[in-house]
Amino acid sequence: MIENIRLRELAIVADLNKKIFDDFVAFLMASKYLGLHDFVVSSDSDRAKRALMQYFLRRLPSGISLYDGIARPYKEDKAKWLLLGWFSVTRLSKD
Repeated sequence: MIENIRLRELAIVADLNKKIFDDFVAFLMASKYLGLHDFVVSSDSDRAKRALMQYFLRRLPSGISLYDGIARPYKEDKAKWLLLGWFSVTRLSKD
């Protein structure tokens, strides 16, 4: 079987990005959500806005970044928007 090197590289990037995903889920749980799904399907938009504002104002913990397809870290503010944008696209594609 021929090895797909690019697929392996993308898997490495996905593993690197797991830290920011896990950090966001932990943040949501500290904000009294049961997890990501609870946040995404919540009908309380005021609560979600407050949580998002707190997330954007909060600094990411040391060592946590979002990486692009070739493992370059995004700046923190852009990383947060991209992470949340991915959740939005994922939800819209399932509706």
